[in-house]
Amino acid sequence: MKPIFGIDVTNDKNSELTYSDLFKTKSLSEATLKDLDSRRDDLNTTVEKAKLPGVLTLVMYLGLLWGLIVVGGLFKADVGIEQAIRNAPILVFTGVAALIVSGVLFIIGRIKNKKVMNEENADEQLEALDNVADRAFAELEIPSGAILTDVLLFKYTIKDGVIKPKTGALDVCAYINFEMRAYLRDFNLCLADVENVYSFPLESLRRITTVKKRITVPNWNKEEDYNKGIYKQYKIGANQYGYSVKPYHILELERDGEVYGIYFPSYELPTFESLTLLRAENPDANDNTEE
Repeated sequence: MKPIFGIDVTNDKNSELTYSDLFKTKSLSEATLKDLDSRRDDLNTTVEKAKLPGVLTLVMYLGLLWGLIVVGGLFKADVGIEQAIRNAPILVFTGVAALIVSGVLFIIGRIKNKKVMNEENADEQLEALDNVADRAFAELEIPSGAILTDVLLFKYTIKDGVIKPKTGALDVCAYINFEMRAYLRDFNLCLADVENVYSFPLESLRRITTVKKRITVPNWNKEEDYNKGIYKQYKIGANQYGYSVKPYHILELERDGEVYGIYFPSYELPTFESLTLLRAENPDANDNTEE
């Protein structure tokens, strides 16, 4: 099976190609795309400018980590905290100092962020970007009733027919939950981002499989909290890398004798079941993806 929104880096680690182009049915005009890219670049530049320098950010996180290790060790020590401090005063001093430095850097970072965002009129930049995005959605003729849904993007390698998600050197998660708009049109399931529309004939859809593996995604894109309301049932966990989800699903479809798959997290199952009228299966034996 070929992941539609996955990038095969088996033979080229720098590849950016996906099978999604096979299903692309509409794209933005060059003028709108240029305007959109310009607005995004402006906002990204402001966001990067508002951050602490990379070295200071690293010092902040390393200091926090070291401080938490030391403090945790104090509470887990077989002797009392006071005796533990007397036994290892230098260790305790460095741990406390690291926490203080991290706290100071965090405050400085917040102050800098607020100052730069105000000076660069970040709110106005964001509003301008939203306006261009709205114009883009109108140009792509995406209906107002389209459902916001997360689709899993990931890089992978193939060995002995097994798809293995690949994490880059700077990546904290193998999967990215990318928000798209889902809707039906002309007997097609359509998924759209702000630049393109991808259409999948309903007659080509075969099944929804369930992969009983836990994955971590970096973002939470919903307005409702991950552990409340309709999402509470999915037992999504938060960790230092993002949000832990189990299982995930694959909507399988066939085109020209090849089987393709759209991967999506567990909490999007109701959306895909309602749009496709398919019900999720649980054939672990048919899964050819490794965590």
